[in-house]
Amino acid sequence: LLADSVEEDEGGPPIASFIHEVVPKDEVLTSLPHEMLESERAVLWKEKRVFFYRTYVGAAVCACKRGLLSREALARVARSAVEDCVRLCAMNVGMTGTSRHFSNEILVKELNKDVEVANSMLPEIMQPIDLVPSSLGAQRGRKAMDSMTATDSVANFAFVTPFSVL
Repeated sequence: LLADSVEEDEGGPPIASFIHEVVPKDEVLTSLPHEMLESERAVLWKEKRVFFYRTYVGAAVCACKRGLLSREALARVARSAVEDCVRLCAMNVGMTGTSRHFSNEILVKELNKDVEVANSMLPEIMQPIDLVPSSLGAQRGRKAMDSMTATDSVANFAFVTPFSVL
């Protein structure tokens, strides 16, 4: 809401605004007219440098492409996001239930897609970021546990960042 309403006479627009898209864009709270088409909103948001992202890696990629984040920082964000996702999925693997906007499978696919883009932006000298093991994207409950034990992708995953409980 704030990002799409900042005017030049208020000290200038922000360099960029990054909005985590946790609900579809047509459900986003905005000051733009409700009857405005999605494509018109997209053009206006781009002009105002408002960027939507589905993962933190996606936001970091966007910031890096605009010179707001170094490639080293992009790699740190991506590594942390992948490891957080692995921990989150592993902790929730035995849980059942559904969410309207969330599933491990979608989360893993979106994150891995953004990690692949991030890896393509890193210099060859930098170690590429590992993808989230696909078995962690399996459905929840017993089927997810069976999927994890049928593959060694999780066993081969190596954590780089320390785990801490706040």
